[in-house]
Order: sequence, then structure tokens, then C-alpha cells
Amino acid sequence: MQTVFLRFTEQVKSNPARKALVVDENEYSYQELYDVVEQLCSNLTLMGFRGNDHVAVLLPNSAEFIIILLAASALGLVIIPNNLSIPADKLAVMFEQCRIKHKIVWHGIVSDVKPCIDVFEEKLNSNDTSLWISVGGDKEGCVSFNSLLKNTDATFKYPQVEPDAPFVITMTSGSTSEPKPIVLSQKTKLERANAAQALYEVTNRDVILAATPLYHSLAERLAIVALTLGSTLILMNGFSCKKWLQQIEKYKVSFTISVSSQLKQVVLMMEKYGYRVDSLRCLVSSSELLDSKSKSAAIKLLNCDFHECYGTSEVSIVSSLNAQKERNKTGSVGKAAPGVEIQILDDSGGIAGRGEVGEIICSTSLGFNEYFRQGSQTTAAYWNDFFRTGDIGKLDSDGYLYFLGRKKDIIITGGVNVYPKDIEKVLSTHPDVEDVAVVAFPHEQLGECVAAAIVCRGEKKINRRELQKLTAVGLADYQQPLKYFFVDYLSTNGMGKIVKRNVIRQISKIEENKLSRNRQIERMSE
Repeated sequence: MQTVFLRFTEQVKSNPARKALVVDENEYSYQELYDVVEQLCSNLTLMGFRGNDHVAVLLPNSAEFIIILLAASALGLVIIPNNLSIPADKLAVMFEQCRIKHKIVWHGIVSDVKPCIDVFEEKLNSNDTSLWISVGGDKEGCVSFNSLLKNTDATFKYPQVEPDAPFVITMTSGSTSEPKPIVLSQKTKLERANAAQALYEVTNRDVILAATPLYHSLAERLAIVALTLGSTLILMNGFSCKKWLQQIEKYKVSFTISVSSQLKQVVLMMEKYGYRVDSLRCLVSSSELLDSKSKSAAIKLLNCDFHECYGTSEVSIVSSLNAQKERNKTGSVGKAAPGVEIQILDDSGGIAGRGEVGEIICSTSLGFNEYFRQGSQTTAAYWNDFFRTGDIGKLDSDGYLYFLGRKKDIIITGGVNVYPKDIEKVLSTHPDVEDVAVVAFPHEQLGECVAAAIVCRGEKKINRRELQKLTAVGLADYQQPLKYFFVDYLSTNGMGKIVKRNVIRQISKIEENKLSRNRQIERMSE
């Protein structure tokens, strides 16, 4: 089994002049990208970087990120990418948790994070030589990344790297709990890229667009697919709906995987302004279930294969639906991907029957190595050889998977289980609902009740009676929301997933303010 870098070098030898990477106005051929990676490898080696060193990468989507990814593969480094917006104190904890040695950081946040990290590391009395590298600009106390791309006189020889060794530690999204560090080897990364390539019939003739953060496995997979296959990678340094559409038109993009929150915006803009994406051969929606309204619009607007996939960072793609060809199953997230077995685990710890609700578990060869230094949590993540996703769903008689939400998001009202996705699907059909999140809310008699946080479309205002009529028709009595909160936005993470614990805080504050105002009115009327 090869490494990512060796697979990349095969494409360099085959098509050195082919366009490999485009980021804004910066373009690299395969040969140009190889040359700059080699210089970085040479200089990092001279500075003392060695195989299995853990290196934090805090960068926006950029050519530098791709160069570092390839260099890490070539040298056997373990990179730990993360979101630039993480507060410095939480970052320090993550650095200790992942045993970070070196840091490659965007220049704009060095002043915010370096003092905190330095103090934290001094308390640990670490004797390791730790280097800070600043990307995008020079910063005091840091080595300039640009200086590492200059020619060296030393003869450089690539080390031998084992494909089974750790390559990336990616943090789970943490949308329902504290993030966990997922260890992935180069072998696993390549096998996941190969699986996506086969599932969506990607070839070296494709132009591939990545518009999600590279600190997440989705964008990393798109980059690895492109650069090990000999395709062209178009990398967006930040998502905007208009720019996404413009990039597709400008570069004749033929394949991309986007998160559902992005596609919801894209569909609205295509409907409103008549944008076309005729170069697309295949578009995949990922990360979060696409609402039925947006899915129906996408099927009508897109003149290409349109898929929706379900998966997790731990096990990659679990199921896939070809929405154009399987229109009678668009409420599902498809059938098991090749090489994956899906089962539903019931509350008693046995396999549920078809149509019965329980935890989604899956068996696959694309699973992660472990949660770093969390052996008990790694063991607890499995039921026999099946990974426990923590998601709730069901399989129909044809083997199609229906995703009903996170296990931790289940609302138990009056002793009855309520699945938020069922309610969100109904509420999202209202034409003026932009976004919706259904969560549990404390209730004196029921323990907890169903609460809906609603974002209205544009300047629209919705009478809650309209929503109550909608749910009265589409839902059972026990599923009816007892509380509605109209909010300006819903808290999301970097991948566009709604963070429900933040939504609960948000609406709890609204309720507290409402009760406070009512008490003031009561005191004034006395």
C-alpha cells in the first residue's frame, strides 16, 4: 500500500504540466506543486521535524494547507488541523490532549493564541523543542513559512513512511458533546478516497471543487481524491453562494461534495437568479440531512447526478442515495455504500427488525484507528464489529436507511420518545421557514416538551397559529411543539451543522427574559 504522497508523485510523473491546484488566482501545475512540497520537506527536516511528530495546523483553506498536507504525508508527520476560531484556552487543552509538538498557524491569530499556549506548555515543563511557523505573514517568535519554501543546498532524501502509521488526527464536530480526537492513517485516507472515487465514478478528467474547511475530513477527502487521481482541485478559501456558483462556471467544475447548509443557499439563489451549473456531472449533499423542500428543488434544478450521503468522520460514507434515480426514496439517506453493512440496534442491545427505530450501527473496512489516547471510549464506540454512530434511524423493507437524528437529541415527553427530525421535516415545509431546530425544553408535568426554534425567511413574519395548523395535520398529538421561539439565527459549527446545545441555551435565555419581563409587569400592576 502506498502513501498519499507517493500516489501524488505518480501523477506528477504522468502529467507534470496538468493543472493540479487553484486557489483564487493562484494556480499550480502538478510539477510546480511537487517542487514546493519538496522544498518544504527539505527545510522542515533541517529544522528537526521527524516522522510521528504531532503538528497542529491552524489555517484557512489555502495553497499552504495543501502543501503541508502533502509534506506531512511525505515525512510521516501527524497533522492535527483545527478551526481558527477556537478560543485559546480550549486550544491549549486540545494541544495537550493530542500531544502537539509543532504549530503551523495563520499569522492573524498568532498574537491571540501563542501567549496562552506558551504559558500552558511552561506549566507542563515540556523539554521538547517546539517550533511555531507563521503562514501568511511574519510574526515575532515564529519561523516564516515562506522562508521554508526557498531552495536549500542540502541533499534531501525522503524517509520511508509506513502507510498504516497515523497521518491525521481530526476532531469530531462536538455538536452534542466534547470533540474527540479521531486517528486516521494514510492507508485509511487513501481507501476512503478510493471508495468515494468508485462510488461517484470520479476520473482524472474531473474538475473537483472543495468548499468546506480543510480541517474537516470532507474537504481533505476531496483534495486527496483529486491529487492522487490526477484531477484538478479548485479550493475555495471561504464559502459564499455566489462565489461557489461562479467557480463552477469559471473552471467547468464537474464534481463536488457540499454540505447541506451550503446547498440550501445554492438552490435558493439558482431559483431566484436563474444560475446554471451545466458543467456538473455529479453533486453530493453531505454532513446534515437536506430538508425535503430544498431536495425537491435541487432535483428539479440540477441536470446532473444528485446524491445524498450519510456518514461520520469515524467511518466515512455509510449510505448513499441517488436522488434523481430513486425519487420514491428521497425521504431516506439511501442504501449501504459498497463494503458497508448497516444494522439498527434496539434499546435491549439486539438487532432491530425492519421499520423499527434504534441506533444506527455499521460495519466497514474504512473505520478509524482509534480515539487518540482514549482506549475505553474507542472500545465503547463499537458493538461487536459494528461502529455505534450515536444516530437514530430505521431501515425499510428495501434496505433504505432513514436518519431520525442524534441519540442525544431524542425528546422524552410524558414517557414517549419524540424524534426531532420528524417535526423539523414538517415545519420546514412552511414557505417562510428558513431554518428550524427542534429541541427538548423543561416542562413541569411532562418532564420535557417539544420546542421549536424558527428562523424566518428574509423579512417574513410567521404567525405561530400557521405552524400549529401545519403540525396538527402532519404530526401526532405527542409530537406537537408546545413552545415556539422565533430567532435570527441558529448556532452552527464550521461544517454547517446546527449545534443543538447552543440552541437550547439560546431559547432558554429568551424564556428567562420573557419571564423576567412578565414579573416586572406584574409588580407594576400591583
